[in-house]
Amino acid sequence: MLANPDLTKTGVWAATTKRDRTQLRKQLVARLGEDWIGVVAEQDRLRRERARTARIVPPTVRELALARLDLEGIPTRPAPYNRWKEPITPAQAASNRHVLELVASGKAA
Repeated sequence: MLANPDLTKTGVWAATTKRDRTQLRKQLVARLGEDWIGVVAEQDRLRRERARTARIVPPTVRELALARLDLEGIPTRPAPYNRWKEPITPAQAASNRHVLELVASGKAA
């Protein structure tokens, strides 16, 4: 609509004033050059092309595997140990016994 000033009396750009639209056009010229209309059209064409190729290219094996894992709810890393809900490991049991022996012998600080 900014490219066709006569059409901006209705539609989306009708909410902007003529001064606002003129300012927007000046900013586009400063940012993209005199042929800003062509630059914007080319950007839109490339965006549509990328979106089309994104739909055509099938996902990789890795992407499919990750999607399957997400659906299955398999965590990507183990959950932290919760000592109130999970049994202790043999290493933790040995450490606890060692602390108890130190306390019983009176050597604990």
